[in-house]
Amino acid sequence: MRRDRRRGRGAGRRVHRRVHVDAGRRLHRRPHRPAGQAHGPRRRHRLRVGHRHRPVEDRRARIRRRPRRRHPRGSRRQRRRPAVIVADLGDRYRFVTQPDHAELAGQFADRWGGAAARPDPFDSLAVAAYLHDAGWTDYDRRPRLDDDGEPVDFRGMPADPWIPLYEDGIEAVVDLDTYAGLLVSLHGAGLRNRRYGLSPEWPETPPTFEEFVEREQRRQRRLLDDLPRDDPECPVSLADEATLEAMHDPDRTPENPDGRLWDDYRRLQAWDALSLSFCLTDSPPGYGSVGPVPGADGTDETLSITRVESDGDGAEADEPPGAGVDGEFRVDPYPFDTAPLEVDIPVRTVAKSAVGDPSTLARVYYGAGRRTETFRLRPPD
Repeated sequence: MRRDRRRGRGAGRRVHRRVHVDAGRRLHRRPHRPAGQAHGPRRRHRLRVGHRHRPVEDRRARIRRRPRRRHPRGSRRQRRRPAVIVADLGDRYRFVTQPDHAELAGQFADRWGGAAARPDPFDSLAVAAYLHDAGWTDYDRRPRLDDDGEPVDFRGMPADPWIPLYEDGIEAVVDLDTYAGLLVSLHGAGLRNRRYGLSPEWPETPPTFEEFVEREQRRQRRLLDDLPRDDPECPVSLADEATLEAMHDPDRTPENPDGRLWDDYRRLQAWDALSLSFCLTDSPPGYGSVGPVPGADGTDETLSITRVESDGDGAEADEPPGAGVDGEFRVDPYPFDTAPLEVDIPVRTVAKSAVGDPSTLARVYYGAGRRTETFRLRPPD
């Protein structure tokens, strides 16, 4: 039975459970309905129940313990498992796992501020940033080869493994924080739906992903309906209902909507793109610009990312990266609350000549060890 369809005793009640984490953070959880009772009528009152302490480490452990979906031996879904982020370096491959990419997105979220608006409350956004690729954890433990003997990159995955992978990750986040789960659902469906208008140049939703997008949009309406509108610790308001309907309309894009949902979705997209800029290539930035993102002055900003190598006359930069720093970058306008900002990403590098078969790849992948790359970001001069 799908987790988001389970109903039980007390189905007529809607419960907003607040969970304390990390020195008092509150997370917004989906309502719990014990097993044993069928659906009841939806009511507009909500019962608030007690608090439960659950540290971040425990939340991540729960995700790691989620049971893996079983598929018949020899099925395509078993042969074509999801892949890490792979960069072709000529004679080598550089690997970054999706959870490590999400961790980097979380580092950007942690220090969000400066020229970018940092809303309050913020905790659910941090959960979404750190866990937006939670479904990849088990699968990324072993890199896979495609039919041509090349490592499978996440961008080349078919719908068959991609959809259940994303659904598992969304469900895991929904279990922890309802609003974070809503944002992660929007992220996953948006990747197959032109990012709800942010990427109009992308192709239309492929037929193999249409049902996935429709299911997630139904889930999004349920999750938004489950969130209270009268709790200062909850980011949503009545205006977000109209925003979500506009996002679901293929002929509309939210324009200056009230509420937070659209802006928070765009923040998550920015953190994802910033992280990918340093994961997709060993010569970042992978993207020269990221945005638009909500600015601190109420206007939208597009972030420009440039590598600091020399000044306009070709001379060396005044402050070249120090020991242990793999690159320094200017971000304009600067969206962080500290300067400079140093972030880390673990990578593995494998020689192409060592990649023979899946078992060999797994051995050399782990035998190569992990190296941490450090990048320094700073404001424009």
